[in-house]
Amino acid sequence: MGRLWLGGAAFSAILGLLSPGPAEAWDRGDVHNFATIPTFAPSGPGAACPNGAKSCTSDVEGVAVAPDGTVYSASYGFNSDGALGGYGELLAFAPNGQLSTHFPVVGSSPHLIGLAYQQSSESVLIADLGRAWCGRSTLRPKQPRCSCRRRQS
Repeated sequence: MGRLWLGGAAFSAILGLLSPGPAEAWDRGDVHNFATIPTFAPSGPGAACPNGAKSCTSDVEGVAVAPDGTVYSASYGFNSDGALGGYGELLAFAPNGQLSTHFPVVGSSPHLIGLAYQQSSESVLIADLGRAWCGRSTLRPKQPRCSCRRRQS
């Protein structure tokens, strides 16, 4: 029994010495922030920031990129202080990370989770976790708007 244990310990030590070094996959190089999430005043029914603040930020969930490099992201409805109320927000960033626009997704919950850019309609499709449906944002340069309603199956 002692020899078996000693043999196992020796095998483990040799295996440890022969194993490769740390994985390089975690070295992401020189990383920079792309953009800053803006502070906004929630709107819509039950609009509120955590702790009663008049404006706040929201964590974001999901990213979609248009062919022109515009990056879209949606508010997730939570931040480090708690849950937000009201409508979710759609954020649009220029390719250089500058905020282009943001606006409420009227009819949505604050908990938007996924985005997809639909090139054929120049729209961003938005998945809403809180209401369990997908809405569409029509992205016209001067008048962006969201028409979020339950999709009929």
